[in-house]
Amino acid sequence: MSKPLSDALDMYLTYRRTAFKKGTALASEQSLRQFLSVVGNIQTKSLEPRHAEKFQSWLLTTGKKPNTVNGRMSQLSAFAKWLTAHRLVSTNFCGTVRTIPVPKRARLRIPATEFTRLLDTASRPDRRMVIALGLFLFLRSGEIRTLRVGDVDLDAGVVHVTVHKGRSQVDEMPICYELDQELRQWFIAYAHDIGRPLRASDILV
Repeated sequence: MSKPLSDALDMYLTYRRTAFKKGTALASEQSLRQFLSVVGNIQTKSLEPRHAEKFQSWLLTTGKKPNTVNGRMSQLSAFAKWLTAHRLVSTNFCGTVRTIPVPKRARLRIPATEFTRLLDTASRPDRRMVIALGLFLFLRSGEIRTLRVGDVDLDAGVVHVTVHKGRSQVDEMPICYELDQELRQWFIAYAHDIGRPLRASDILV
């Protein structure tokens, strides 16, 4: 059994759109459309390791960083496994490509002794709160945007955070003393700014 590569891609991407989040499906589409443009619209039965190797070489020669190359090849490998499971290819044609080593780089780290000075750089209370959530809970911007006032339980000392990466799940995170003080100050400023008591459904920041 064989299909034109473009038809197989369309089938696979339709599946990805229904089974995965939008961002994941878009990442697959971007990588695989590039693969199609590099190897051409060949029959799936004609796919061989040389095609995966050619795609990886193309990615490297176009200046893509190792992390990007590895991510694109991971998308192609997932597609190859799907093709194998559906008997559109006889074997996984990505088996010969290697993972590109990623050079280690020093990360910017803020010493705990500098936390207060960093918080004091905020020009507004809401920005200070965003910095505090990043410093003390290591939250991503998307996780901060979806927090509600009701997600914060100062009495219990926890914040219920919806983690969006991968399968969305709610994670209970502890509130340290410093974050507790920042949240209490923010709630006072927030209520004063909007002219009413805060509600559990209000966006936290």
